[in-house]
Amino acid sequence: MISSHSIPTNPVNQDRTHWKQVSVQIVVVTAFLSLGFLLDGNMGGKNEVDILPFARQYADPSWIPGDWYLNQPPGYRIPFLAFFGSMAAAWGFLATSLIGRLLCYTLMASGLVFLGRKLGLSLPLLLLAVGLFLYVDDNQGIVAREWLVGGVEPKVLAYGLLLFAIGLMLTGRYRLMALLLGLATLFHTLVGGWASLVIGGWLLLRRRHHFRSLRYLGSVLAIYLIASALSIYTILEHLLTPSPTGAVEPSYVYVFIRSPHHLNPLDWSSQWWIKLVVYLLVLALSVGVLRRKIQVYPPN
Repeated sequence: MISSHSIPTNPVNQDRTHWKQVSVQIVVVTAFLSLGFLLDGNMGGKNEVDILPFARQYADPSWIPGDWYLNQPPGYRIPFLAFFGSMAAAWGFLATSLIGRLLCYTLMASGLVFLGRKLGLSLPLLLLAVGLFLYVDDNQGIVAREWLVGGVEPKVLAYGLLLFAIGLMLTGRYRLMALLLGLATLFHTLVGGWASLVIGGWLLLRRRHHFRSLRYLGSVLAIYLIASALSIYTILEHLLTPSPTGAVEPSYVYVFIRSPHHLNPLDWSSQWWIKLVVYLLVLALSVGVLRRKIQVYPPN
């Protein structure tokens, strides 16, 4: 009699089962995100009313050729503007908002599932974590009224890529991580850029344990720079351009008048600073508790 334990497992069937589970989880998380945000303020309260007309004008310059705002240089957002602008020109803004949100939420859900599996989270725990973050606080962030999931705009794609990059960082796949960080920076300079600085600092602190040589570390940096080249060029162009002395620049209107809470900390309320300090203290205490637990109960 042959024991069931002696029957070899079929790796093809295992792969199919694995990808089926992953696909189901992505669909469930996408539906969970769509439940609260798919029909929320389409072309209204979200930034879609700003970015989608700009994208359509980029894809179809004959739409409103004389508008001073819509005909600004695209900067580093060319991939986003070309894709969603063509969609807006062909199908209209509402359809672009709905379809674009589904695409963005699917990318975000895929990144969440990927990172959740790397952290060992089951689907119920992942949904609980996502729900606490997205549905408890409308701002989805600590300060600056930042949000990850909402309308169609470049930063949603950048956050989706960033989730994949963090998961790859945890598993030591640094070159692919650098590629996704570069693409995240290409879609949104602030999201990808600040995340890259934080991850870069983490890698430098752990270089002796995770990198075979400085040459390997250099290849990781090179991949990031190549993937984010267009965004980095735009940043350098802004930094090296002298302050305007004539007409007010659109970027000044956006940063200091329309949305000062995003990029001007002087506009932050005292409540935001208190929340930031509290969250940093909780983070520091959590890191300390986890390190102590590892010392007392070292992993096998």
